[in-house]
Amino acid sequence: MLINKDLKLKYVCEDKKGLRETLKNPYFRNGKILATDGHKAAIIEAQECEQDIEGSIPLEALNAASKLPLSIILLKDEYAKTSDEKEFARSDLPFPNLEQVIIWPKKEKSIRIGFDIQMLYDLIRATSKKVERIEIEIPFSYFKQDIREKLLPFKVKNLQADQNISCFLMPCRLNETDVEANKKVLGIETEKPTEKPVEDLEPFR
Repeated sequence: MLINKDLKLKYVCEDKKGLRETLKNPYFRNGKILATDGHKAAIIEAQECEQDIEGSIPLEALNAASKLPLSIILLKDEYAKTSDEKEFARSDLPFPNLEQVIIWPKKEKSIRIGFDIQMLYDLIRATSKKVERIEIEIPFSYFKQDIREKLLPFKVKNLQADQNISCFLMPCRLNETDVEANKKVLGIETEKPTEKPVEDLEPFR
């Protein structure tokens, strides 16, 4: 299979010090690369994987392949081989049926919301030295409005910080495809653009 050099699946898999050995490496099944630690998960469409055999993908093999000019891994029965002919043993431990656990209904209506991860992190760490868990509160009215014309801030709470501290974050602007998808879900007809471009609006000023 062809490896995307930007993938850093070690951040999704079980930590090396964790107890669940079966989750410490990604897994290849049905043309997809699966990774999880039981709390977060990633499912990636594999490329050029017709000859690969189902099973674990050693993280060491992924890391090695990402550093080579030709980032390819060949998955055999007992090992994974990179383009420089190095072999990495594959675990034979069973992997959970992630595809059945994470079910995203195809016909379910949903709203697309954009977050700037760096802004969210900066906002949270500004309220406490310790950042482990956060709570994001989204007003229900958000889902009844045209979120391109009326951006509403989300309330963000650092659960380790003083409970008297309230933080707010504006959502990111969505691209036109996502905006139109949201309008369709909300039953909002596309209107002519306002005289002043939405991108020029400054919500907090």
